[in-house]
Amino acid sequence: MNLSKSLGSIQSATTGKMGDAVNGHSSSSDLFVREYDFEACVNNHYLATRRHMETRWHYSIYASVVYLIVIFGIQRLMKDRPKFHLRRPLVAWNLALAIFSIIGAVRCTIMLYLVVTEDGFYNSVCDNTYYLRETESCYKFWGVLFVHSKFVELGDTLFVVLRKQKLTFLHWYHHTTVLVFCCLCHREIASSAYWFLTMNFIVHAFMYLYYAIRSSGYRLPVNIQISITIMQISQMIVGCGVLIYACVMKFADVRCDVSFPNLTYGGVMYLSYFMLFAHFFHRAYIGKVSFSKNVKIE
Repeated sequence: MNLSKSLGSIQSATTGKMGDAVNGHSSSSDLFVREYDFEACVNNHYLATRRHMETRWHYSIYASVVYLIVIFGIQRLMKDRPKFHLRRPLVAWNLALAIFSIIGAVRCTIMLYLVVTEDGFYNSVCDNTYYLRETESCYKFWGVLFVHSKFVELGDTLFVVLRKQKLTFLHWYHHTTVLVFCCLCHREIASSAYWFLTMNFIVHAFMYLYYAIRSSGYRLPVNIQISITIMQISQMIVGCGVLIYACVMKFADVRCDVSFPNLTYGGVMYLSYFMLFAHFFHRAYIGKVSFSKNVKIE
C-alpha cells in the first residue's frame, strides 16, 4: 500500500471530527469545555497578536542576549559581596508561577485529551486549526500566555545569582533556547506545539510548587526531586517522538502544519535537553548512590 495514500486517509478521516470541534462542543465537551468565555477574549485581539508575533518574534533573541549579559554581570558583581537571602520574594515568585502552571496544565491537558480522543492523534500533532480564531480551543489563549511566560521565567536566574547559588550551563541554556523556540512556534503557528506547551505546563506545575515549598524552609524527600527530574527527561523523550512523527508525515507528503526549520531547531533542542538532564540525573542521583556504596564497603 502507498504510504502517502495510507497516511492521507488519516487526515481525511479526522476532518469530520475537526468540523465538529470548530462549530461547537462535541459529546464529551459537556464535561470538558474546549474554550471558556474568558479564554475566548483573545479572539478580540487575535489579528493584532498574530501580527505582533510574526513581526517581533526575533525580540526573543535580543532578550536572550540581554539576559545573558545581565545575569553574568550580576554574578561578577556579587563575587565579593554577601548574598541576598530573598526567602519571601522567592516563595512568592515560585508560588505565582506554580499557580499559573497548574491552571495552564489543567486546561491544556483537558484540551489535548479532547483533541486526541475526539479528533485523532494526527490532528494533535499536525493540524494548527486549534490556534485559529474560528476554532473553539483554549490553546489560543494559553498559547499566548505560555509564550510570554517564558520572558517572565528569565527572572528565575536573578534569584540564582543574587543568592550566589551555582549557575549551571543547563539552567541558562534552557531558558534562552526555549524562549526563542516558543516564539518561533507561535510565529508560524506550529501544530506540534500543542504537545510542547501542555507537557511544559505539567512539569512546571510540579517543579515550581516543589520550589515554593522548599524555598519556604520545608525539607522534602529526595524522591520528589528525583521524580520531577524523571518527568523532565520524559518530556524530552515525548517531545522527540512528536517531532519524529511530524517529520514522517511531512516526508510522506501528508499535511503537517510545522516547518522543517522548526522541526530541526526543536529536534536539536530536545535532544540536547535530554542529554543534559540525563547527565544531571546520573551525576546528582545515580553517581551519589554509587559513591555512598563504595564508601560503606571501604
